[in-house]
Formats: sequence, structure tokens, C-alpha cells
Amino acid sequence: MDEKKPCGWSGAIHNFLSLSKPHWLIAMQEHHKRCMNTPADESQILAWDYSFEILQRELKQLVQIKPAIASYAIIFEYELPRERGRRPDVVILGPCVFVLEFKDYAKLLAAHSDQVAAYARDLKNYHAGSQQYTVLPILVLARAKDLIQRDEGVLVISQDHLADVFDVEVELENGPLIDPQKWITAEYAPLPSLIQAARTIWEKQPLPQIKRAQSAGIPETIAELIRIAKEAQEKNELHLALVTGVPGAGKTLVGIQLVYENHLETFAPSPVCFPSSPLALSQPIAPSAIADSGTLAYGKKKREKNPASRNIAVFLSGNGPLVKVLQHALKNNIFVQDVHGFLKEYGGTTAKIPHEHIWVYDEAQRAWDAERVSEKRGHATSEPEDFLKLAERMNSWALMVALIGEGQEIHLGEESGLPQWNDALAKMQKPWVVHCPTKIAGNFPVVKNCLTTDVLDLSVTLRSHLAEDVAQWIAAILSGDLTQAKMLAERVTSQGFDAYITQDINVAVNYVKERYQGQEEKRYGLLASSKAKNLPAWGINNSFNCTQNIRVGNWYNDPPNSFTSCCSLREVVTEFGCQGMELDFPIVCWGNDFVWDGMWKSPAAKRSKAKDPHRLRMNSYRVLLTRGRDGFIIFIPKEIGMASTYAALVGAGVREVHCGQHTANLEKGLFKI
Repeated sequence: MDEKKPCGWSGAIHNFLSLSKPHWLIAMQEHHKRCMNTPADESQILAWDYSFEILQRELKQLVQIKPAIASYAIIFEYELPRERGRRPDVVILGPCVFVLEFKDYAKLLAAHSDQVAAYARDLKNYHAGSQQYTVLPILVLARAKDLIQRDEGVLVISQDHLADVFDVEVELENGPLIDPQKWITAEYAPLPSLIQAARTIWEKQPLPQIKRAQSAGIPETIAELIRIAKEAQEKNELHLALVTGVPGAGKTLVGIQLVYENHLETFAPSPVCFPSSPLALSQPIAPSAIADSGTLAYGKKKREKNPASRNIAVFLSGNGPLVKVLQHALKNNIFVQDVHGFLKEYGGTTAKIPHEHIWVYDEAQRAWDAERVSEKRGHATSEPEDFLKLAERMNSWALMVALIGEGQEIHLGEESGLPQWNDALAKMQKPWVVHCPTKIAGNFPVVKNCLTTDVLDLSVTLRSHLAEDVAQWIAAILSGDLTQAKMLAERVTSQGFDAYITQDINVAVNYVKERYQGQEEKRYGLLASSKAKNLPAWGINNSFNCTQNIRVGNWYNDPPNSFTSCCSLREVVTEFGCQGMELDFPIVCWGNDFVWDGMWKSPAAKRSKAKDPHRLRMNSYRVLLTRGRDGFIIFIPKEIGMASTYAALVGAGVREVHCGQHTANLEKGLFKI
């Protein structure tokens, strides 16, 4: 076996049929050690042994029926690049791509069919060698008998029908055989999570050639912001650029890359940008340069070794958990900073001036209003006004980049939204140039120089792979338009986004564990609304005392087998801990603070200072439901008062799962999951 090959064994089917089992098993074990950095355990070796017997028997039958299939290629345990050990059991290459996953079960579990469907989806979307071909996911249930059925696009069969399936499917596909060498070495560029992308940028590695990011317009957005920054610098002007986007559209990724690229005051090409994007960016800042840049944290100074190396851009967020998670992942507290700490240091009546000229404010629609600032920092100016006054006080150029999320205001003091940016501009003494998408230009009637460009509107979600309708679907659910939601759900499901609902928390737990076992990069965890009072009785402790003490950096970043990882399913994160973050498959625990009674209702808030408490609840559930990359599973307690909510969500297209579909045979089977 060639050690450079990202698979256990590959070759023509006729070569596999003449292969000895011991030779094959050695190759598989060596690959497992390289791939997972640990020897295969006994159950895994037994699984390989059994699958070898099944495939040799069934493929011999198939070749007798259709001799041409002997020339097809068979690839075992192909490791998906950049996915840290994620690998389908078998890939067979003919005129199309067959993806096979074996399970030692007699009955179908949705977690298993979703797993092989995700393999097929990712090969089709991110693998250059598969994109032009049909990719067929096949789930083989080793203990089933005489089974052939379809489950959401996945062919589910018993081992005795393997030859029959290939006999039929091959008839439907025409064309030349796929070259296995080209296929194995083809580029695979999956969509990274926010944390993965931030690490990649920080380590000065090129981000992958992500088709989704290209088609979503992210490179063009960054290029436009760079152009605006250069214009502001050259003309010594003050500019405000507003970038809008649906949840998961990549706003935060845009901000992080923009800040990282802009280190020096001389803009020059950088290798860190998305490949083939038309950017003219600064030289990337090295971690050592940032460590020596002078300011370690607010109020903490060290001797400056090289003033010219100061970074001129900073990423600011009022989302405390996001700041902590990114600082934990990057092992650095300068690249990403807390916006409230920044304004406490430089805003209000202070005379201090930051050395950065480009300020990227994530979730800027959530900026505190004057009342909240007065309560927290003692001066009655809103955060937008603080920023703009600070820029005017600098007597130099500045670019304020405001990343605007849609419908995600969840805290007190955040409800003023976009209008308070217009109010702040109305109070300024110097001229400002505003850049924004057409759809929000009407929010700035006081601005004389408002330039519109829809390049600054990110309208396609990246978080949910190809589920471009997810944001619309969630919006339809929360607006109460269940008929429209049902129609959108069908499109969402067909694009590979899996959304389930259950009244048994164990069903949800077993689903995520089954689907992602052994996949080191995948993350799942418990999410819940902070105001749901009924959940602790069901083991979902979303109380303030418990959730405020979670170490969110560890919760999102630690490996799945860690006690502090989200995958341990011990701790619950609320909307305040997950906004701006993402999981592959969250378990959304739905509480009694947002229930259906012919329309969505939330209980009257006692002593609430919120201007519109119901809107905050609705936005909280919008945040919870838009965190998933692969999908989500909703848990609704089986109690009085929650039945109508369950029925409404089912009516909106969320698929039901029950105990038998996810808890059968919980003992470890022969085949890896």
C-alpha cells in the first residue's frame, strides 16, 4: 500500500477478488494507524474481516452477471482530506461514484442513513473528482434480510441485495469509467467552520478553494472593503461600511480575514486570501509581530519593539462567548477583542486614542443604546455614537465596518438596531461616507454621501452547506406561516439539511452519538433558551448559575472525548453562548417560554426592561435554530402545554423521530460508525 494514498486499499475489483484477506487486513490496519494515530481495536478488525467476506462474495456474483464491472475501482476507507479521520467504508468508481457504509444492524436508524448521505453530499459538493458525476449513497445493514428501500435519497439494503443493486444502478448510468488515480488525488475543499477558518488564517495557511464562499460573494465583499479602506487612507476620510447577511452567511469570517489581512499601512498582495479572489491586501501579520505590537490588553502595556509593526485593524465583538472561543482557539487576545472593553478604554470622555484605523464590529445591530451605556459605563451616548466620535477625535482616516446580522437582537439595550447608527451620524461634526447594501440605505436619511453596493450583502448561508433556504424556513416558522414553512422544509431536506423533532431526549442524544462517532472534527451539543423554566426538570440545566460558568472556549474547541467538550452533553449553552457560533448538529431544547397557540406566544415578562420581550424571545429561537451546519434535532418535553408546539413544528416540516428509530442495538456493532 502506498503510504501517500489517503485510503486503506484501492484497486480494480478483479484485483480485490484475488486478494488474500491477511494482506488486505494489514493494509487496512496500517492506514488506520496513520489516519487516527492509534491502532485499530479488535471490534474494528472484526468489522473489516466481515465486510471483506461480504464484498468478495457479492462482487463475485456481480462480475459473473456483468463482467465489465470487474474493471471498476474499489477504494476502502478513503480519508476525506481536512476532515481528521472522517472516512466512508467503501467507494466504488464506475461511470458514477457509489458510496457504501456498512452497519451491523437489522433495522434502519436515521443517523446511519444521514451519515452516508452526508458523505455523498460532501463528495459531490467539495471533491473535484466527484462533482461532475452522480454520487449514490448506499447503506448496507449487515443483519437485515431481503431488504431494499429508499430513505431520503439513500438506498438501504441488506447484504444479500448488494449485487442486485449494482446490476440495476449501473444500467442507469452511462459513460466512461472514472479514473481512480485522478479521483484519489483530486482536491477536496470542504467548507471550514468559523473556528477552523480562523485557525487557518492565523497559521498563515491559504484557505481552501471553497466554491460556496466564492459563489456567496465573500471574496468580492472583502475586496470591496479593502478598496474602501485604501480610499479612506489615501483621502484621509472617515468611512462607515455596513455589511448585512443572513445567519451563517460568513459575516464574521469576512471580518476576521479583513482584520488579519490589514496589518501594515501599505496595502500589498497577501497569500492568505481566498484563492483566485481579486484582492489587494496587506502582508499577513505574524503571531510574533502581534505579540510585540505594544498593547497586550486594555490598560496592560509592554515596551514596544517595533512601532511600524502595529496592526491597524481590530475585530471587535459584543458577543463575549465568541470572543472567548476565538481567543482560546487562536491562543491570542489581540486579534479579537471585546467591544465593550474597547469602548470603555477609548470611548466616552476619555482622551485616549487607539492605534488601529480599521474597526470591525461584529453584530453591530446589537450595539448598546445610550440608556444601556449610561447604566454600564456612566455616560449617555450610544455605542455607535461613541465609535464615530472616537474616529473624529483621531484627526486621521478611519474605516468603521459594521457587520449587521438580521433578526438576532437578544439582549437588553440592543433593540434600537440600525436606526441608532443613523442617529449617531446625525450628531457628527465631520463628513462621513457611508457604504451599504441597497436594502438598508433608507435607514440613513441624514447621510449626504451614502453609496450603495449589494456586494456588501451576504445573502447565502454557508453554515448549512447547500441548504440555501434554511434561513427563510426558520423565518417562516417563527412568523407563524406554517404552510409556507412546510413547503420550504421540503426544499431544505432535499438539499441535505436534516431537521428532526422528538419528545425523548435520549433519542436526540443517541442520534448525534451514532451519526458522529469517531469523527474528531464534528461538534454537537445542547442548546436552550435562557428563559425556559421547565427544562431543568428534564435534565436540561439552563439556569443562569450553571450556564454562566461554562468555559465556552473549551466547550466549542476541545475534542469530543473531553469532559469539557460540548460533545459530552453535560452542559447547556443558551442563545447568549451560541450566537455567532456554530455546531454541526445541535440538540435544540425547546422550552415553555415560546409556545404555539394558533400563533407564537411568550409568557408575560416580570419586571422586564425590554421594549419588546416577545421579539427578544423570537430572536432567541432564531439564533438557536440557525446554529447547525448539518441540521438540528429539537427536543420538546412531553408535558401539558407543549403538545401544540410539537404539532406546529411537525406541521412546519420538522421530521419526527421516535425511540425505535434511534435506540435499537446500542451496543457497539461490528462495523465502525
